[in-house]
Amino acid sequence: MTLAKHLKKQRIKHIISSYQLNGSEVEACENELDQLLERYPSAWIELALADEIAHHWAAIPMPRGLAFFNHVHESLQQWERTGIFSPLSPDDFQHITGLNPSSIFEPFDPPPPSMVRPH
Repeated sequence: MTLAKHLKKQRIKHIISSYQLNGSEVEACENELDQLLERYPSAWIELALADEIAHHWAAIPMPRGLAFFNHVHESLQQWERTGIFSPLSPDDFQHITGLNPSSIFEPFDPPPPSMVRPH
């Protein structure tokens, strides 16, 4: 794994650990995260995590574990079909995650080859 990929994964893990999003399903969520990272750019995953945290902010209890990751995956699938839409501003993202939003709100990485559809 390159240093850049490692740093991107660490940013995602920071968000997950900050909100204990794995819940009691740590291993299953790690596997789900690995699958998401194979399919989607890390910036998309970061934004989807923050978006879902904001969306479920008032839910008691907030979904965690695979239930939360399923919401994230559904958002990513929707963005894959229709384009990325998030109501979060860079400031919102930073307040939710504690991370610098510049790499998220710059033009997104090109999609991985598995997402590119032949013309």
